[in-house]
Amino acid sequence: MRRVYAGTPMVGGISVGTVKALAPKRLPEAGAGVVRPVGAGREGADWTAALSLPMWEYAQIWAATVATASLLTTALQRKAEDELGGAAADIFEAQHAIVSDPMLEASVFSRVEEGIPLPQAVSGAITEIVAGLEASDDEATRARAEDVYDVGLRFITTLAGIGAASAMDDGQFEPVLVVGGSPSEEGVLVAHDLLPSELVMLNRKMMLGLVLEAGSVHSSIDVIAEALGIPVIIQAAGVLSGLVDGESIIVDADNGTVILEPYEDELKEYASRILKAGHQTFYQATQAIMHDVRKPPESLS
Repeated sequence: MRRVYAGTPMVGGISVGTVKALAPKRLPEAGAGVVRPVGAGREGADWTAALSLPMWEYAQIWAATVATASLLTTALQRKAEDELGGAAADIFEAQHAIVSDPMLEASVFSRVEEGIPLPQAVSGAITEIVAGLEASDDEATRARAEDVYDVGLRFITTLAGIGAASAMDDGQFEPVLVVGGSPSEEGVLVAHDLLPSELVMLNRKMMLGLVLEAGSVHSSIDVIAEALGIPVIIQAAGVLSGLVDGESIIVDADNGTVILEPYEDELKEYASRILKAGHQTFYQATQAIMHDVRKPPESLS
C-alpha cells in the first residue's frame, strides 16, 4: 500500500529503487547483569569471575582495547580519505581524540572499581557522555554524540574480540553485529540512524539513496552523505513502520518526500525526472521495481 513520509533533505536529488533496510548497532545495556561485591574479606562474599581480576589486569585489557580501537579508527580514516575525501577523513581524525580521552578512561575505571565488569563499565561511561551531549542546547554539540557512540561501539567490539566479554555475568554480553549487513544489491538504504563508521563501510556502489528516521543536519553523517553524492533524507519519522525489504521506494530529496509503494504513474514521472537530471540510468531507476520493463517506454525516449 502506498505511504508517504516527510523528512528533512540533507543532500538533494531524486532516487528510485527498492528498500534495503538496515538494523543499527547498539551498545549493551550499561546496567544489565551487574554484580557488585558484598564486601572484601567477608566470609561468603559472592565474587564472580567478572570481579576477580586484579586492577592491573583490567588496565592491560583497557590498554589493548584503546590500541586496537585506535588502529580501527585509523583504518576508517584512510578508507574515508581514499574514497570520500579529506572532509570525511577529518571525522575519524577527531574520533582519535575520543579514543584516547583520559576523562573517558577515568570514568570507565571509576565504574570498574565499584565492581562493574569492564564491558559494562565502558558502556556506562559512553552512555553518560552521550546523554550529556544530547542534552545540550547547541545543535552542533548534540551532533557530536554520534561520534562518541561510534567510538564506544568500537571499544565494545574490541573487548569482545580479545575475550574480555567473558567477564560479563551469566554470559549476557553478546558481540555487537549489524543485522542484515551491507546491501548486496542496488537499492535505497533505510534505517533509524547510522553511525559514521557504518556509513563509510557500506558499499557505495550499492546505495542509490539514504533515508533515516533520525539524524541531524550538523552531524558527521551530513559530511559523509555529501561526499557520497546520493539523495539523502533525514528525520523521516515513522518510515520504518511496517517497512519490508524489496518494497518500491522514491526518495525526493529536493522536496523532502519519501514514497513507499508508489503508483505506477509516479514511478514513470520520477524516472523521467531522473533521466533528465542524469542522476541514475533508466536501468537503475526501474529494473528493481518494474520487472517487465527492459527498455525506456516511448514517453521517456
